[in-house]
Amino acid sequence: MIDTHVHLFSGPGDPGFPAHKDAPYQPKARFGPKELTALMGPAGIEAVVLVHPEPYQDDHGWLLYCLDALPGISKGICHLFPQKADTPKRIAELAKDKRIVGVRLHAYAPNRLPPLNLETLGAFWFAAAKSGLLVQLHLEPRYAPAFTPLFEMFSEVKVVIDHCGRPLQGTPADFRHILDWAKFPQLFMKLSMLTPTDQYPHRDIGPMVKDLVEAYGPERLLFGATVPCNLPEEVVRHKENLLGLLGSHDMFISQKVFQDNARKLFGFGDPNDHTN
Repeated sequence: MIDTHVHLFSGPGDPGFPAHKDAPYQPKARFGPKELTALMGPAGIEAVVLVHPEPYQDDHGWLLYCLDALPGISKGICHLFPQKADTPKRIAELAKDKRIVGVRLHAYAPNRLPPLNLETLGAFWFAAAKSGLLVQLHLEPRYAPAFTPLFEMFSEVKVVIDHCGRPLQGTPADFRHILDWAKFPQLFMKLSMLTPTDQYPHRDIGPMVKDLVEAYGPERLLFGATVPCNLPEEVVRHKENLLGLLGSHDMFISQKVFQDNARKLFGFGDPNDHTN
């Protein structure tokens, strides 16, 4: 498997890679390259996409350290703020490191929203397009209408929607926007954060995942276990749960969702090509 949603943390109080002063939360424990490597083999993970987590805000020292520690098996998604004047320049600088394949944008916490206007978001998308990066969009579905014009304007920019578009944090009408986005061929859906019904908000995400699978099709679905997990069994359980929601154990479909789509989208080499 290729896990497309891995957060790594330096741990509380790490003097080398401290959390940012504006961090919305603090890491509870260290989960770094060493801990991830120990998990990958038993869990059946061959490569990972490291998604820069919010405790470090737009300081990417920790992400670059982790990429250095995981050569050949990791790609990185950076995190920058559309409203900052230097963001386009920083996107261009980070994109020079070919291990950085995308830039993440958050639009889900009302007190931490970026300006949802076409001028600000358009400059962000333009910078990503110019630098050849994909955009990874983490949003609640109520904010979806602000992004639709960007998909129309920048059809060349691949977009990954995190966590199924967080359908449990919206109404059916809100979620309809996420399903309608399937008409844009550059959009990919990450099937991650499949919250069980015994956790908040105590709703069954299964029917919504099935709607996403039907709308986006096997060519544009990605597996994300949202590591860190404490045990390999958690990753395997997530995989089995997702297979059930896919409604098929067909090897052709599962290989696309769990490996091939991510390999192509994020630029991982062919594991059978030993010259890579």
